[in-house]
Order: sequence, then structure tokens, then C-alpha cells
Amino acid sequence: MKKAQGALEFLMTYGWAFLVILIMIGALAYFGVLNPSKYLPDKCIMPVGMSCDKDRMILQRSNTGTAIFEIKNGLMDTITLTNIRVNTDSNVIGSCNTVRMHDSAFPAGVVVPTVTYNMSDGGTAIMNISCTSGQNLISGNKVKFTVTFDYYPASAGPLYYKNMTGEFTATVR
Repeated sequence: MKKAQGALEFLMTYGWAFLVILIMIGALAYFGVLNPSKYLPDKCIMPVGMSCDKDRMILQRSNTGTAIFEIKNGLMDTITLTNIRVNTDSNVIGSCNTVRMHDSAFPAGVVVPTVTYNMSDGGTAIMNISCTSGQNLISGNKVKFTVTFDYYPASAGPLYYKNMTGEFTATVR
């Protein structure tokens, strides 16, 4: 009987300790301490020929100019952007359908797809995305945007229409 009692006391002591550790891990996960995305850096990934700079991204709590990214054309040809579609992993941000492109030729910007936008080879442009519920973003959180560009090489014409998808992850200011 003494061996059984010793074994039961051993299991109960370590069982309670194990239960306390599980509760602590659960509390840390609940409050977001164990969320690895908080510790990952901002990033932008574009297909070959286009590039972006993760240090030139802004994500702010605003309905106009919610996200601002700089992209660069390295496709060895002037391209004509005909449409830009934006999807996001955040359900609080609303739809992000208004995309305004700015550069030195268009300082006020043009709205794509209302107007096609020509981007010269080696040229950079600022992409200003406005989301309907951008004010609902929480400072410090990360939001991932998937941006699909419909374009054609200006030298080839609209018959040679293509698309490419880029991914941007930024921290809300």
C-alpha cells in the first residue's frame, strides 16, 4: 500500500505542476505574447521584374491613404497598368478598392482602373491604397495585402495582357 500511495502522491504533485504550466501557456497565447507574426519584420514580395522596398511602406489608421507602398518597374519595358485588385487578410479593414498611383509625372495621382497608368522601365511609383474601414486598424498589428496588377507591355499593346501578384506585410502605425 505504501508504494501505491507514494506513486499517487508523485503523480498528483507533478500533475498539478503540469496543469499550472498549461494554464500559463494558454494565458500567454490568449494575450498574444506567443504570436510570432508580431516579431516578424515588415516585408514586400514582388514577382521577378518588379520590386518594392519594405522600408518605404506605410500602413496607418485612416480611410484615405490606408496603405502606401513604393514599387519599381524592372521589366525592361514600359508597362501600362489597366487594373489593380487589393485583397487583405484583415476583416476589420473593409474593402480596399481605391488605388491611386503617384509619380513625378502625376504628383496628384491617377486612380487605376479609372485611368490606365504608364510606368516606364526603371521608374518608381507610389501606390496609395484607401480602405473603407481603415480607421478600425489597431496600432502595432500587422496586416497582409495581396495586390494583383493587370498590365501589358506598352511596346506590345493590350493584346499581350498579363497579370502579376505581389504581397505586402506591414505594421500599423
